[in-house]
Amino acid sequence: MLEFSGLVDDIVHCTELELVPAAIDAALQTIAHLSISSEIQNALLKAGVLWYLIPLLLQYDSTAEESDKTDAHGVGTSVQIAKNLHAVKASHALSRLSGLVDEEIPTPYNQAAADALRALLTPKLASMLKNKLAKDLLFTLNSNLESPEIIWNSSTRAELLKFVEEQRASLSHHGSYDLKDSHSFVYEALSKELYIGNVYLRVYNDQPDFEITEPEDFCLALVDFISHLVHNAPAASMDTHVNSDVTTDGSAEQHSSDDSSASLDGKSLEREDLELVKNLQYGLLSLQHLLTKNPNLASVVSTKEKLLPLFECFSLPVSSSSNIPQLCLLVLSRLTTYAPCVEAMVADSSGLLILLQLLHSSPSCREGALHVLP
Repeated sequence: MLEFSGLVDDIVHCTELELVPAAIDAALQTIAHLSISSEIQNALLKAGVLWYLIPLLLQYDSTAEESDKTDAHGVGTSVQIAKNLHAVKASHALSRLSGLVDEEIPTPYNQAAADALRALLTPKLASMLKNKLAKDLLFTLNSNLESPEIIWNSSTRAELLKFVEEQRASLSHHGSYDLKDSHSFVYEALSKELYIGNVYLRVYNDQPDFEITEPEDFCLALVDFISHLVHNAPAASMDTHVNSDVTTDGSAEQHSSDDSSASLDGKSLEREDLELVKNLQYGLLSLQHLLTKNPNLASVVSTKEKLLPLFECFSLPVSSSSNIPQLCLLVLSRLTTYAPCVEAMVADSSGLLILLQLLHSSPSCREGALHVLP
């Protein structure tokens, strides 16, 4: 088939023939069928198929589904019903093109396409391409939603369509399209969100009862995130108080990240230091919520290597008014319900020494330390 010059390009461009719905329908089905071949998958991608299929996803309107159940409806409704059908078939074509499809006879996994879709649709929405019920994905893509795993709204849709239009116009001198830019695509609307383990921490701390799709992976990601923050903490004193927006009862409100510095007791603190403390608070609070809802996940943190960053938090040069020590103690108290965690704590005398020092030197931490001490 690839021997016929221009055929793949023609198939792709048929998806934009709005006045000929049957042509769009046929093109989408053809793309889905041809995706059984890795070679043709790559040819379709070079022809810019993503930049023609993604806009079709955003033309879905669930309200037209109800109208379709009646015998009589106007021309406008008929047009929307056709668009809905194309959106469903475009979703199916993308799932087969990327190899994300969950069918008895799967198509080859295409790393480039899958990575592009995860960046453009965000990981959770891209994973919904596996779902045989494409309407779940399409409904979400065309509505506003804020959950720990999905933040999607008019701003993200506008950014996506703008990027797609830019990519359509970026045909290389070889006459083909490149997915390189899509792999590094980041939504401006989401750029200030802490996104760890495919979860938005701000939203999760507001909705701690939310069922995380992959809680164990999220737990590991949180521990690694906390470890990274601790090991990259500045040596200079971080004498600040940042916990007004993160409290142990789970409430959280983000301060503007535009603040370049803060002052306390006449000392100026760089924005990076403020950001580090705030991120650590969000990470610890999320871990506390996760362990509270899923006590069995304590097994993920039952080794000395995983526990060490939590104890190292007590050594950070943060202000005594910060609630980081209290958050650490809350996390550790959740872990003491799992025997191997207690054994790991007892085996590491340095951790016990830190807890004993807290009893002696930090009145605000005494109760928490007593809960943790075996």
